[in-house]
Amino acid sequence: HHLRLLTPLAPQIALAIENASLYEVASRDALTKQVMSGIGREMTHILELDELLNRIAVLMRRVIVYEILGIFLYDAEAELLELKVAVGYDEETIGRIRRLRLGQGLLGHAALERATIVTADLARDPRAIPARTVDGRDTRSEVAVPIIFRDRLLGVVVVESSDAHYFTPERIQILEALASQMAVSINNAQLFQQVLQKEQKLEADFALARDLQSSMLPVAVPELEGFEVASAYRPAESLGGDYIDYIWLDKGVLGLAIGDVSGKGVAAAMTMAAARSALRFAARINTSPSQVLYHTNRRLYRDVKKRMFITLFYATLDLGSRTLRWSNAGHHPPLLLRADGTREELEKGGTVLALFDKSRYESEQTELRPGDLLCCYTDGVIEARNPQDEEFGKARLEEILHKKAGSPAKEVVRVVMAELKRFARGAGQHDDIALFVLRTRENGAT
Repeated sequence: HHLRLLTPLAPQIALAIENASLYEVASRDALTKQVMSGIGREMTHILELDELLNRIAVLMRRVIVYEILGIFLYDAEAELLELKVAVGYDEETIGRIRRLRLGQGLLGHAALERATIVTADLARDPRAIPARTVDGRDTRSEVAVPIIFRDRLLGVVVVESSDAHYFTPERIQILEALASQMAVSINNAQLFQQVLQKEQKLEADFALARDLQSSMLPVAVPELEGFEVASAYRPAESLGGDYIDYIWLDKGVLGLAIGDVSGKGVAAAMTMAAARSALRFAARINTSPSQVLYHTNRRLYRDVKKRMFITLFYATLDLGSRTLRWSNAGHHPPLLLRADGTREELEKGGTVLALFDKSRYESEQTELRPGDLLCCYTDGVIEARNPQDEEFGKARLEEILHKKAGSPAKEVVRVVMAELKRFARGAGQHDDIALFVLRTRENGAT
């Protein structure tokens, strides 16, 4: 009786069981895809390589239960697979597999063949490297999946189990999908690491260049009998192209120089170094400022090759006679404020350096009298801008110099720099700033 009742229901029950089974598989697949998607998103947000690899080991447990996990990265130069993450291995096994050649072990074969390799019984596979869990159990099955990004081998992920036949097709498919996600994230992390290393090297090179440039700038202003000298230098970037120099020549004669290289940054700093070297060499074999600039220009024309140009004011100061001889190669004319209130601009000379071969320069000279003030500056001073895009201008500079003409040179420089900062009101500095002030002491002053 019961059999007669249940027999018609059997097909319906079978169909219901099949539908439930399909629903369970579909639900599990949907959940796996959802988890895998979350893992992929999380991996792409990590750019530090070691952090990423260790996080991958944690994330993988969301979709596959494993006893042993190894993540190896491929060193293309050494042609070796290096163990980066080891979970569950005992120390002896780690020592054996720390660095492996292509073709060594199952994972080496997976890397060499660029294909997934699965073995259900490690004891029967001659390619296998014996492995043991941290609690002393031998592993019996293993799957090794290569990590490949655009045909480039990045490494291998290995999962092992102490159970034979542990890795079902479903688990293998999950591992292969994870390896594809890992490839993208590892490639991104390696690219980030390369960029970071380049930035660190660049920063180190910049630091070295800054140190070299600092060594070329005057450490201290010279102590002069009858004169005061003060200077300030502030580059717009880490490296600058402005230049101040004091060169002791014959006894009682000091060379004074201020220059400005077109552009900023590394190229300007290198050109500044070349200009300093050329000027110092020329200054020691020529007494006339015009000849110094002539020979400096010829060397820079040859070395710089018109890529940049330099404006330069060069003068010699005879401390005994208080005679200033100068020549100006296209630089902003220094301002000479006389003690009697008159002003002069020292512009005689010629064109800028490094653009034209055999340019000729003229020299001029003047006697400095007690109370006279000479201010040499680069365009970063008068072209400094405020938030309204107004320039500081030469008129403001002259006004400050007139007001502070009777002050010590160091005070004059301090006030100019303070006024520049006040005028800018936080606006960015767009050009290097350099200036020096030479003041003739009053008779009897010390």
